[in-house]
Amino acid sequence: MAREYRRLSVSDLEMVMRLNETYRQGFANRENAYAFLAQPQNWFFACVEDGHILGFCQGYACARLNEAGALLYIHELAVLPAYRRQGIGKAMLDMLKILCRLSGVRRLFLITQQSNQPARALYDSARGRPAHRDDLVYVFDDLTVP
Repeated sequence: MAREYRRLSVSDLEMVMRLNETYRQGFANRENAYAFLAQPQNWFFACVEDGHILGFCQGYACARLNEAGALLYIHELAVLPAYRRQGIGKAMLDMLKILCRLSGVRRLFLITQQSNQPARALYDSARGRPAHRDDLVYVFDDLTVP
């Protein structure tokens, strides 16, 4: 079966719950995961193959009062170790940018550490840019995919 990149919903709860085994013990509590997936401002975007999540981004859409418009904060982006360095992280960010544009979200951002070189290389390759000198906040103003 081919890999698909999509936003998950409450119908995908069991798949998300399996991340407790495949990604990190205690990753998701069933009640909280259901509530998270049920809220339209919460985003859980994933690379799925054969009913299993290979990588994901979870975050929150934030409405803004100014002309900048809505933005998406990515709280966590992860690719399972066995699937790293296969382009999944970059593909998720590219697809997520398209979905943002279609959903009226004007930009997305996330925070990482200076020392997290693999993450920084991924965000640089996806045309993110550091916004500050201390913690790195990547802002994707350009939601086009080359």
